[in-house]
Amino acid sequence: ILMAMYQNAYEKSINQVKRGEGIVIYDDKFVSPEKVEGLNYLCVPATRTSVEELKSSAVANVIMLSAVVKITDVVTQNAVRSAIEKIVSERFRKLDLTAVDIGTRLGELALGQLEQCKQER
Repeated sequence: ILMAMYQNAYEKSINQVKRGEGIVIYDDKFVSPEKVEGLNYLCVPATRTSVEELKSSAVANVIMLSAVVKITDVVTQNAVRSAIEKIVSERFRKLDLTAVDIGTRLGELALGQLEQCKQER
């Protein structure tokens, strides 16, 4: 799995993703991937959605993290929420938790795209 929010991260890491089963999750605002055969690509518009819905790009990373968690099940969404509630200062907690909800929604949409692509093969 490669999560790329910036083009340089994508270019630096794409060759490490295993062909045949790898997933590339990227933010379309800053990444324009050259698609590699044998990989699944999922666009998560984290930055664009953060700006449109929350009027700030500051939590785009939280949106992306939550989307990746939804797509991969690497940890539970409750674990992400719990970590934010424990670590993030009260001043930013509500914004970050809203970003988690948005990321979960975007992750669900991306999963739907992946399933559709698999059915079309």
